[in-house]
Amino acid sequence: MANRAKKTNKVITPKKKEKMSAETKHNLKVGFGTLISNNCVVEAGRTFHWWIPLLLGILSVILALVPNFVIGLNTDVGNNFIGSNTYGFENGLVQFGDYLEDNKTDVSFIIKNKEMTVTGWESDYWYSYASEAPITSGDDSVVVQPTYTYGFEVFYNDSSVTGISDTDYRTRVLKNCNPITDTQRTNNPDGSTTSTYRTNFIIFNKTNFVYGKFPRNTTTAGSTYIGYYDAVEDGYNLLSLFTLKEGTAWGSRAATDEIRANWKSFFTKSYESTKISSVWSMAGIMFGVNTGVILLFGFVIWLMTRGKMNPFRSVKVVEAFCMAGWAAPSCAILSMIGFALTGYAAFIFIFLYGIRIMWMSMRALRPYDTGK
Repeated sequence: MANRAKKTNKVITPKKKEKMSAETKHNLKVGFGTLISNNCVVEAGRTFHWWIPLLLGILSVILALVPNFVIGLNTDVGNNFIGSNTYGFENGLVQFGDYLEDNKTDVSFIIKNKEMTVTGWESDYWYSYASEAPITSGDDSVVVQPTYTYGFEVFYNDSSVTGISDTDYRTRVLKNCNPITDTQRTNNPDGSTTSTYRTNFIIFNKTNFVYGKFPRNTTTAGSTYIGYYDAVEDGYNLLSLFTLKEGTAWGSRAATDEIRANWKSFFTKSYESTKISSVWSMAGIMFGVNTGVILLFGFVIWLMTRGKMNPFRSVKVVEAFCMAGWAAPSCAILSMIGFALTGYAAFIFIFLYGIRIMWMSMRALRPYDTGK
């Protein structure tokens, strides 16, 4: 028999996993520690690469914009405007719808090619309605003011016909002037003789419309918005906003609620393009503001370490800005409470960031105590 070659069994020993170096562990500890420790912020700002805090600062600024951005996109203008107390706005709408229904053979408001086309409406004419209504304490048991006239007016301005710009026309209406002649009106629809316009209104322009309401006992408009016709389909008839469900009697409270719901939806849709552009504009402004705040406080850190007895006197300007960048992420994360505090969402980051930098300057970057 041929001698068979002996097989040699090689024993493969698995490679030992390389342990994380002590330096890497320390860097991770310091990096994540910057979220809660100002001492870690100081160390990271002086020892880590400059591009890390730069990236963290940019991400923090973007993250801080999220609450205000989301809140802005979810704004329902129609609900905000006539979802609660309308100060008689919906009653004026009902009467205006009644007017359009009675005169639909002569007057029409049609939206074509994102523009309002009005027929049967003279350029120097506007619709006015006023109604007496009691103001009560809320439970209808005590009359606070016996009578109050809720006014409502509808205007139409075609600047190519009147020669008056949309802005000038709106300004004249708000000043209680005749929008055509620019002369002071002395008899308001609400019965007063003051020079302050005190009634709810809608101004239909060629490409947009303006609407506002005046809370009682005030001298300025409470809410004024501008809507555009690009959100509705071509050939849209304004009279369709007064369409009631089958069985709903005209003039009833149910009819008023349905008309208000229709206009609420119309206001929301018409404000969509304005809302988006406003949200992006505000985001751009706040991005610049938040970035400026980080840079400003980075400079403040450098200035506050210039004292002769300060052990961090050797901190360079670049290192101070790096500290400012490392301090930003924790404040950006905490700024998410802006979803709950919607009225302060735009400024929470600035407030928290300012507090942290001041605290860090007084504690982690404090000068020596000389005992004097």
